[in-house]
Amino acid sequence: MLGRYGGARFTVPELTSSSNVLKVRFYSDNTTAYGGYELTVTLVDMSHYARVRYAFEETVKKFLVEKGTAVQLKTFSSLFTLPERKLFSCWECGGTNYNEGDTVTANDDMTFTAVLEDEPAILPDGAGGYYSKVPRTGTITADLSDKAKGFSLKVYDHAGKDAPYKYGCDGTLLIQAPTGYVLSVTGSGSTQKNYDYLEIYDGDTSVQ
Repeated sequence: MLGRYGGARFTVPELTSSSNVLKVRFYSDNTTAYGGYELTVTLVDMSHYARVRYAFEETVKKFLVEKGTAVQLKTFSSLFTLPERKLFSCWECGGTNYNEGDTVTANDDMTFTAVLEDEPAILPDGAGGYYSKVPRTGTITADLSDKAKGFSLKVYDHAGKDAPYKYGCDGTLLIQAPTGYVLSVTGSGSTQKNYDYLEIYDGDTSVQ
């Protein structure tokens, strides 16, 4: 969809299709009718334009730009929803890798395909500390075998520090200490009483 417009007074800005077909659909209910609309459709010579595509899995976002235009690569999160426990790595196009915000000149059609990588079990918090997230489903291990006495790890639900968890959680985080160490845990939380709960076990076991 290039856009949806309505209201007592609305304006349709200049829009350009990415193929030789433009679809116009209008819907109204069976109550009050208003003045309607008027559109102007103009033929554009494609030889002066290039298609820029952003691809992820089976989804492609398409844009049409004039050839020679400097295109700043969009952020992944503004185009697609990042899968759980994945990090965006780069855009790959024609065997070259590009980062978000990089600028390329579009003289020909270009397809930028998203490259993702697995999110590490232990992540820096940007303030000198570290944290892990219990996965929404499945099991992951936070290996602390190379950490020293006093190392501290924050643990959050799959949504992270400041976001509410989603429905359908059933995930497990195993935290592995170095030989000769035990693990101490404390904290707080907020869940739906009697329905959503946190379980903590002594060891890799389902017996409390």
